[in-house]
Amino acid sequence: MTVEERRKNGGRGAGPANRAALLASARFLFDTRGLDVPLNAIAQRAGVGQGSLYRHFPNRRSLAVAVFEENVQQYEQLVADPDATAEDILKLVTEHMVKSAAFVQLMLTAPRDEQVTVLADRVTEAVLTRASSGSLPFGSPEDLQLAIGMVASATATATPERRIKVARRAWALVGVTLT
Repeated sequence: MTVEERRKNGGRGAGPANRAALLASARFLFDTRGLDVPLNAIAQRAGVGQGSLYRHFPNRRSLAVAVFEENVQQYEQLVADPDATAEDILKLVTEHMVKSAAFVQLMLTAPRDEQVTVLADRVTEAVLTRASSGSLPFGSPEDLQLAIGMVASATATATPERRIKVARRAWALVGVTLT
């Protein structure tokens, strides 16, 4: 977006387009630069002012939750597929870990607020909904969340080009083989 285009004030009608631009910008920058990317960089890339960013998202966490809501919806859509397995969902979890350290960072950042806890619980529920007895080595939702956290931590600290290999090794260490 050019500076001239950015200077045009779209008025109240610009709200939905600004929100969509902010979410796209944040997703790209979270994926490429991490969760701590400056908020002004997100607004600038979206072609809006910081005031617009704060009108839609009062803080970094609310923006991150909105961005990664789409990830969680992908899990829920996969669960709706009767042929999907728990392993399919763990593959998607792993894909998100590899693609975006920011998603991992959000899910693992303590203390968790209610919004992040709800996202994490929805991911756990999606995996457990498809887990047939004995198909995964987790005795409880807490065990699954711990395993995801352990794999995510190892993955997030690896260089981007090594993340998939590290994720597969980490899953194997907790008893899950992803093909």
